[in-house]
Amino acid sequence: MSRILCLDIGTRRTGAAVSDQTRTIAQGLPTIEHKDDSMLVAVVERLVSEYEVGTIIVGLPLSLSGKPSSRSRQVMELANRLRNKLKLPVELVDERYTTTAAADILSMARGRETAGTRPRSVGRSRKDKLAANRIAATLILEKYLANRTPTRGINSRGRSLDRDLPDSSAKPESDAGAQPGRQEGMTGSTGQW
Repeated sequence: MSRILCLDIGTRRTGAAVSDQTRTIAQGLPTIEHKDDSMLVAVVERLVSEYEVGTIIVGLPLSLSGKPSSRSRQVMELANRLRNKLKLPVELVDERYTTTAAADILSMARGRETAGTRPRSVGRSRKDKLAANRIAATLILEKYLANRTPTRGINSRGRSLDRDLPDSSAKPESDAGAQPGRQEGMTGSTGQW
């Protein structure tokens, strides 16, 4: 199965994250620093090839009310450019609050107070900004992966999750050789644990 690449597109820095091949785990990639959209598209093209990407997710910066902004339109144009250039599906995902959440995660990891409502660019080093972009892209991808249809596989008892649920009208299997009134693992004549 191909991977999913997620981009948190900025004007100079773009956070990136990629899924594993099972599309269940998100992993941050180094933040992409770029001077213009052409440079970003070239780097994304290389990442698509390197990680065998089949789908691209792009964080859509909506206003707090959920309405598109001028930045949203720029990101949508770039998403269309990526779709046309790479011939891959490109999906837009609401990215509200991810940059603040990423800054808070970074602050907590470094043992500092959370960023809270402090503006993103104030009091953060270049290294912190790069890390926050990477974390934000990872958060967007984690949310996307979590909201997809449940993955199929094997449950903790080794049974396929793809199988149909048992018919509720079917009789339960009986334990051959079990004594009436007595359950395995119980002790004493009263059947107590």
